[in-house]
Amino acid sequence: MSKKLIYLVSVVFVLGLAGNAMAQIDPATVTTGHVYLLNDANFVDGTVPDDSANDLAGIIVGEPNLVDGLYGKALSFDGVDDAVDIPDSQWINVTNGPWANKTVMAVFNCADVNKSEKQTVYEQGGLTRGLTIYVFDGQVYVGGWNKAEYQWNPGSWISTPINSNEWHAVALVIRDGADAQEDDKFEMWMDGELIGKAVGGQIYNHGNDNAIGYTNQNNVFHDGDGSGDGWYFEGLVDEVWILNDALTPPELAALMGTSWPYAYGPSPANGTMLEEFSVLLSWGPGDFAVSHDVYLGSNLDDVIAGTADTFLGNQPTTSLVASDLVPETTYYWRVDEVNDADPNAPYTKEVWSFTLLPRRAYDPVPADGIRILDTTANLTWTAGWSPIMHQVYFGTDPDEVANAAGAPLVMDIGYDTGELQPDTTYYWRVDEFYGFETVKGPVWSLSTVPVLPLSDDPNLVGQWTFDGDFGGVVLDQSGHAGHANLVGDVQLVEGVDGDALEFDGSGGDYAEAASYAGVTGTHSRTVSAWIKTTDYGEIASWGQNSAGQKWIFRVQESNGTLGAIRIEVNGGYQVFSELADRDRTIVPAGPVTTGVVQEHPKACFMQQAGDRQHPGCVARPAVSQDDRGAWSRIVVGGDEPALEQDPLTFKGYRLVRQIIVGRRFRWQMPPGLAIAPGEQP
Repeated sequence: MSKKLIYLVSVVFVLGLAGNAMAQIDPATVTTGHVYLLNDANFVDGTVPDDSANDLAGIIVGEPNLVDGLYGKALSFDGVDDAVDIPDSQWINVTNGPWANKTVMAVFNCADVNKSEKQTVYEQGGLTRGLTIYVFDGQVYVGGWNKAEYQWNPGSWISTPINSNEWHAVALVIRDGADAQEDDKFEMWMDGELIGKAVGGQIYNHGNDNAIGYTNQNNVFHDGDGSGDGWYFEGLVDEVWILNDALTPPELAALMGTSWPYAYGPSPANGTMLEEFSVLLSWGPGDFAVSHDVYLGSNLDDVIAGTADTFLGNQPTTSLVASDLVPETTYYWRVDEVNDADPNAPYTKEVWSFTLLPRRAYDPVPADGIRILDTTANLTWTAGWSPIMHQVYFGTDPDEVANAAGAPLVMDIGYDTGELQPDTTYYWRVDEFYGFETVKGPVWSLSTVPVLPLSDDPNLVGQWTFDGDFGGVVLDQSGHAGHANLVGDVQLVEGVDGDALEFDGSGGDYAEAASYAGVTGTHSRTVSAWIKTTDYGEIASWGQNSAGQKWIFRVQESNGTLGAIRIEVNGGYQVFSELADRDRTIVPAGPVTTGVVQEHPKACFMQQAGDRQHPGCVARPAVSQDDRGAWSRIVVGGDEPALEQDPLTFKGYRLVRQIIVGRRFRWQMPPGLAIAPGEQP
């Protein structure tokens, strides 16, 4: 019998007065995992037994001592070279993965939580996939990662403070992990309480070894450190449970020697999307619950406060039906566990939610109000509650589209607009047909781009001013139709002269002109931009990474002066010696060799915009050491005459060259980089 099971007999007896306590797991019943109670250690053959139904003895490393623990005996590790290796197992790291559910729990007492090095309590896996529990800088951490397959990358780490010479039961849980990184799939528990949740997913088979009390081969910590053996733990380890189940809150609490008095396991699951007018609500009962107070409403604050109209009543059972619900509404609900004999009751924990989806058509593609670059469009949408068929209305008059009736019934989602006229706004509507009723949809719109006149300057091939809101599109004012789509959450803000684009630093914000090929080969070119940034990264780029095609114009973070302007081509780069806020012309030593042809960045002119600043465009660390976050005009020229001619006053990006070649142009702004219109120097 488990030493902890013996310990909990009196506890379970007391909790049993409420008639609802969860029993401790018997290690001998664990058939798909391993349990190391560490009651016994065979120092003759150097092993510790596996107390589960499996027989995977741990291998003693160093000279740990068997001492009194929290629930019987424990192993004492010296923090220098004591540990227990756990061999590869189909239930830990090989053959049976991926694992969508995991629980790893360790009961330990750390002698010094403030040591300068991490102290590994438990680890499995390596640099690509793994799970870990460790102590560092007064905190205990749990971590998980799966950087291959579906990119749970860099992983998740959750922590909470602990003190030296205290017993704690700490668990990490993967709950219903999928082949994707999803919110709230990775959990940390300590001493029967949920500490936090983070993104997570299932964990695949992994080859590096497993261990108690140190890192055997590789680990990954919250700061990215952790390669190599070591990271020894100093203190006592009483138990380690490795289970391929996501234990429920009462099961975790019981395993940790405490109770769980709260409702748990809501159905529908928290955040579920539904297509129902009535919903069966159910939950798991807390350890002491005799009855349950249920609250439901569409206002979160009201449900938290428990106002009268959200109280559905006291329930003797763990389920009830919520009816007369309204589509397109998010409902919040909570369950308080009631026991009149318990002075600490009622027990309130979480507020859960579910959302009723619209019965109308929704989520149009293209998005409502967007401007498109193509001359045709295939309109799609998300259907309502499984309608039988759809009716689509399309035209240039919003009133006619809003009031039209009798469109043909169609089975499939999608509508081909046919050829669209330039600089025109179109309106469309989708009704959902359910047989007994038709649910009318809203009117959406899309617009096409205008045909702009070709510039008088034969060398001007691209000019983006960013002035005005064009519905997710940046117009190329040169007349060459190199219009760009905005991707991510790019914002239109005030610039140095007119409007500017602001990027949030997420890495997902950029503008892309898919039809623009860029200037390639040995052709001269000039690239100019007004920028205001406190970060590094690309200003403009295009071309494949091959000779004569690649061109990257950026504020650099490496290879010399931080914050300097850098030109990159295939096979080489040129870093200019000055920072991006200097008023001068810089002439580098010579051309950048690509290996096949030569690109010729010969001059870089930069002008600062004085006191014309806008704080909304400031982002992260400085591109210069002096005037950080100021507006700067940056021009890189393909030859000096091109810079000297500079015939037009322009704003935004300007690219000057002699010949266009048909390669894809990707114009991307880095995190934190804002571009704005300005004046020529």
